[in-house]
Amino acid sequence: MTRIAISIVLMMVAGVGISQDALFSNLNNAISSYSVADISVNRYENQVGLNYRRALNLTGAQSPNRIYSVYWNRHINLGDDHLTTELRVTQDNPTNTILVKNDIMASVRFSKTLSQASDSYQRLSVGATIGANLLNPTNESFWYGNQYDVENQAVNFDIPSGEPLVDRLVSRSALDMAIGLSWQGRLSSGIQYGIGGSLYHMSPYNESIIDNSTLLISRRYSGYAHLSLPVAGSVRYGTTAIVQHQDPFLAFSWRHTISFREGGADGFIFGVGVVPRLVDHFDGFGMESLGFCAVLEYDAYTIDLIYEIGVGDIDQFSDRRGNFEFAIAYLFGGDGSRRSSFIY
Repeated sequence: MTRIAISIVLMMVAGVGISQDALFSNLNNAISSYSVADISVNRYENQVGLNYRRALNLTGAQSPNRIYSVYWNRHINLGDDHLTTELRVTQDNPTNTILVKNDIMASVRFSKTLSQASDSYQRLSVGATIGANLLNPTNESFWYGNQYDVENQAVNFDIPSGEPLVDRLVSRSALDMAIGLSWQGRLSSGIQYGIGGSLYHMSPYNESIIDNSTLLISRRYSGYAHLSLPVAGSVRYGTTAIVQHQDPFLAFSWRHTISFREGGADGFIFGVGVVPRLVDHFDGFGMESLGFCAVLEYDAYTIDLIYEIGVGDIDQFSDRRGNFEFAIAYLFGGDGSRRSSFIY
């Protein structure tokens, strides 16, 4: 009976917007989640990477999402300007629910150098993303009261569920587009900064998985501001504030980091920090989680970790085990020199 109740709740939620992705699926360690235009300028030509996140699901499910994302991008230096193309495939797989969400997205980003000196620069970047959004119902792990075979004391999935909404579940696919703009710079004093904004779901599509039902996904608006300051020697302090709004939700995170570089441009970078996150959702505005992050950049590898502790009642959605995000990237091609994506 518990599974029956959970299934009914989830189908009702699916009809009122379970794919509000500002909360439903958001990778903290994937810049494309909040900035379409950003380019991390390296002289490596290629990058492949993997993101994994065990995330809170604020839509009513009593289990967290598992989100997987793989990507490849190609970086091209055009003199002082830069061009990046990216292909990213993401699967959002809520545990013990009836939904699996898939995205296949291609992006192009162009960065124009407005001014550049030996120790300073200013760049204006634009970006666009286009691809397919796929939303598939799967109720293989759920059974209903009339599917229980009393004689054989087993569940028989061949018996019709008798649930009208289950029989009306359909898969959806749609074209999805996003655009973004950002401005990045570095001062001769060593201060680095960035600011940008993006618009996701430019052409809202039907996200309802119930046949003959229409529910257009809301556009998502995202903005960020970043500042990195030299502290002493090779130690830097960085902070990034990210705000996202997708009607009726609002999410705000503020990342603070201390990083240390050893061995110059060809050495390694290690950093640690905290990431408080606040949301405005069904229960009003409040703190959702406090994250602790660590990053290591060594040779051609970047490893980024975040562990989030749920705050207040929201912790129950993660089975009181917190949320974990892991990202790894491998860079190759080019002359092998790099500037950290962690501190720009």
